[in-house]
Amino acid sequence: MYYCRNCRKEFEFAKIYFEKQGEKENAFEKFLLCPFCDSTDFFEQKGCYCRYCGIRLKVKGSEYCSHSCRKQGERLFEKELRQKESRKASSLFNAIKEVDDYNKRTNCSLSYGQYFALKGVGRI
Repeated sequence: MYYCRNCRKEFEFAKIYFEKQGEKENAFEKFLLCPFCDSTDFFEQKGCYCRYCGIRLKVKGSEYCSHSCRKQGERLFEKELRQKESRKASSLFNAIKEVDDYNKRTNCSLSYGQYFALKGVGRI
């Protein structure tokens, strides 16, 4: 989020302006401007946002805007952890890990298909 000192407005994306420099074809200078007043007098404003819904927080230091957002956010985090653990237990994850370990040990870069083709004919 950016804050313009000139017009005192907040905005998410700056306007991009290219100005031709000199007589060369590709010589351009890039300027970032306030989209409301075309001023270059703005700065990036560090804000605190709710980790679940993204609303800007009035109280700095808290992670969520409400108790319900905290509950939903923690539920989502736990769900992601369970999904991550189930992916680690899958046979595909173990096969890819096996290929990666082999590539690191032998300092080569075989793909998944190449590795298992060579392993199938007994060359690995």
